[in-house]
Amino acid sequence: MSRYNLEIFDNGKTYALSKKYTSTLGSVQLLYGTEVAIKETQDFWLIAMNTHIYPPASFNDIDRLQEALKVKLPEDYSDFLKTCKGADLFTYAARGGNISYCKLLSVNGVIRAYHELLERAQYFEGDPELRNLFFIPVAAQPEGNYIGVSTHPETYGHTFEIYNDCGFPPYTPEKRARYKWVYANNFETWLYMVLDSHGALGLDCRIK
Repeated sequence: MSRYNLEIFDNGKTYALSKKYTSTLGSVQLLYGTEVAIKETQDFWLIAMNTHIYPPASFNDIDRLQEALKVKLPEDYSDFLKTCKGADLFTYAARGGNISYCKLLSVNGVIRAYHELLERAQYFEGDPELRNLFFIPVAAQPEGNYIGVSTHPETYGHTFEIYNDCGFPPYTPEKRARYKWVYANNFETWLYMVLDSHGALGLDCRIK
């Protein structure tokens, strides 16, 4: 039985915070779009958000993911996929489409992202024979960054941010210093940290 249930997701409204002393209403509308519901408090602009979750992954989906990445998934991440095979956290509708601060990737999304990042790593590392990144890209952010879960034996389960300007090197003891933000020792802790803080922890944004 999965350790998660769908009650961990708050399907009601959440709000992105933009401090008024660093932004004007016009700049917030320019960033998020004029269609987004924006409220005002004494100190903040509040931008309405939603969360969308997707159906569970099948056992075949999970086996296919492990085969494609040639890894055994951490148990807490595998349990998450059995609960839902992806979710859009803190999503707002702007400029005619939905934009998500954090997209928890589907099985197909993980496979696609992994191979794209591996190709980029081969280029930036100058090693076309590179075959293992030692992490699973489990979530994507709109600015092109990812959240990764380590599969390296020394750091198995570490959940960290993958910046798109670092070339996506393998998460090995020699390379992981280039990843500056390790948020948690495992995926489950990171996920609850994000949800309990409404995104203020474990994401490169501020939500309340």
